Amino acid sequence: MHEKSRNSRGLAQDGNVLFIILIAIALFAALIAAFMLGSRSGESTIRGERSNLNTTETIGYADSVRQAIRTMKIGGVKDESFCFDDAGWTDVDDTNGATFYPHGGCADGSNKVYAYSGGGARFEGFIPSLHETCGNNTYWRITGGGNVQDIGSAQSDLVLFFYCPKSNVMMQELCKRTNTAASIDYNDLTDLTESFVLALWPYFQGAYAAAPVANANIGDTNSLFAGKSMACFQDGGENNLVFYQVLLAR
Repeated sequence: MHEKSRNSRGLAQDGNVLFIILIAIALFAALIAAFMLGSRSGESTIRGERSNLNTTETIGYADSVRQAIRTMKIGGVKDESFCFDDAGWTDVDDTNGATFYPHGGCADGSNKVYAYSGGGARFEGFIPSLHETCGNNTYWRITGGGNVQDIGSAQSDLVLFFYCPKSNVMMQELCKRTNTAASIDYNDLTDLTESFVLALWPYFQGAYAAAPVANANIGDTNSLFAGKSMACFQDGGENNLVFYQVLLAR
């Protein structure tokens, strides 16, 4: 009888140990799951904050240049005289940067957008975080190569822009937030496609393209962008997403 009682106690103890082990395993699994969920949540929060920062920096900088152009225009600078030349472009492209924007109008300091004697705009070659992920071609560009539909007249406008491969998630987020700010609704990137060729937007060197120029205008083949002075679209080849800001509607 005593032997039987000892066996019963042993079995009960073994059962308790097994139960405790199972509880420990369950708690450990729950802890791991909570950690993974928290990690994913943290990563999502970081991405969201970074996207907000990118959007704020991008729109804020673009608007600061637009304001400088507006002030210079009021001060009497002619459309063809705006000069975007700056020593900082050699940091963007040490081989060709110095040749991006020089033209005759740059001889007058009051025409220089990035000079205190002119527009006093802060020079910025690119948005750092986007430049890191999009590649070396993602830098600010200024062109007089095309017209934005229903902005000003049919003449080519002065436009600030940059582009990034459409596969870049950060650029997709920037486009989403920019277009939301511009009251543009869309379902996917295909809806943002514009019949547009990037090569037709050259660096501004004091001359505007004769308008209209096929595949160089915005809003003529995709009505989402008609009348939008700032937005983000997909180029005709569906390879890049393009952020733009009209600096001067003509």
